[in-house]
Amino acid sequence: MTEAQAAQAKKFGYFGGVFTPSVLTILGVIMYLRLPWVVGNAGLLGGWLIILVAILFTIDVLGERRAVPYTEALSAIARDG
Repeated sequence: MTEAQAAQAKKFGYFGGVFTPSVLTILGVIMYLRLPWVVGNAGLLGGWLIILVAILFTIDVLGERRAVPYTEALSAIARDG
C-alpha cells in the first residue's frame, strides 16, 4: 500500500472503532450472564423477543463493513495476548 492509499483509507475513529464495539461486547457478556434470569421472568417467547431485538441492534450498529475489521482486531488481541 502506498502512502497516498494509506492517507485515503477510511478510519473508524474513536466512536466507531473503539467505543461502540467495546460497549457492545460488554453488553453482550452481561446479556449472556443474565439470560436465565430474563427467560425466567419474561418467559420463553419474551426471552426470544429480547434476544432478537438485541441481534437487530447489533447488526444495525456494526454493519457488514465494520464487523470484519473488528473481528480481525479481536482475533489479533486474543492470539498475541
